[in-house]
Amino acid sequence: MVAAHSLRFSSDGRQLFCGFNKCVRVFEVDRPGRDCQTRPTFRKRSVSLPGIVSSIAINDPMQLYAYGSYSKTIGLYSSDGELVSLLDGHQGGVTHLQFSLDGNQLVSGARMDGEVLVWDMRSTNSVLHRLQRKVDTNQRIYFDLSRDDQFLVSGNTDGMVTVWNLATGQLHLQFRAHDDCANGVSLHPFMPLLATTSGQRQFPPCSEDAEEHMFDISQIHAENALKIWPCAQHYLEPAQ
Repeated sequence: MVAAHSLRFSSDGRQLFCGFNKCVRVFEVDRPGRDCQTRPTFRKRSVSLPGIVSSIAINDPMQLYAYGSYSKTIGLYSSDGELVSLLDGHQGGVTHLQFSLDGNQLVSGARMDGEVLVWDMRSTNSVLHRLQRKVDTNQRIYFDLSRDDQFLVSGNTDGMVTVWNLATGQLHLQFRAHDDCANGVSLHPFMPLLATTSGQRQFPPCSEDAEEHMFDISQIHAENALKIWPCAQHYLEPAQ
């Protein structure tokens, strides 16, 4: 048995897509067990997607499947598993993917990479927007899109939350949400609420006193929290 590195249900909930090393396995939800369809993402001597499939997104309007890899590359695949295009532009392994609701844009983020990339699915030859955020660890830092595709929200490893206008790529809002790494953000599907989470692995400094413990645990200032933020009628403008 091998653990999957990424998971995604199909929009109708009938299939579960699981990312593995150099392949994606598709399980039928109504047929429990080990039976599945294996879709290779890497083939020798041909253009393909190498490495571990670390993130998955599904574009229903265009019938496209996006697979992100720790090889810093994104592969776009058709519904029958054939490679359509490869997207290169990240400096680290891809950790999160999300399509806009209309399917015209794909947003991608990576570890140890200070940019969120926005791709236009109608012309994938170049990046539409390069949005700056702080991600200086290998931790998966999530982002989310508002349900009207107007705003993109992302966490940062310094505890900030950043909001951009998706159409223009311009900074809309930034605020401190946590005193530790803001690793998760999620917008409520129909209520004006934003959820954020914090936390990361902490390493205590070495103690200067040789007679005491080697590491001084008292110097660790960790925050492992979930916060719910109210938003105004227009998404992500702080409520008064």
